[in-house]
Amino acid sequence: MLFVSPSPGAAIDIAALGRFVKERVLEPPARPRVIEIIPEMPVTPVGKIFKPRLREIAAERAAREVIASALPDAEVVELRALTDPDRGLLLRARAPLALHQALRAELEKLPLAVAITLA
Repeated sequence: MLFVSPSPGAAIDIAALGRFVKERVLEPPARPRVIEIIPEMPVTPVGKIFKPRLREIAAERAAREVIASALPDAEVVELRALTDPDRGLLLRARAPLALHQALRAELEKLPLAVAITLA
């Protein structure tokens, strides 16, 4: 996954960026399969890119894709990935009781811990 954020006042053309990456990254396994535009890069207090937040964004996107594919009419109230010191990457979701079991079954296909609460 490639994360990009535009400079102030600039716009990003994902199609053009995808072509650029395909032309410049010669090894197919090294090419990103997904380009994600985020408003700004998460950074640490000293200005380095905060990779745990990028992993959380990637997990949230993967979870949304799984839900959209398997449960297209699902009304998930909240979906958030967090880095838990004890459990690692944790996906938290809030959903109505009627969706609880189906949502758990789909999200547990992802390689992360899942916690679902009632909406």
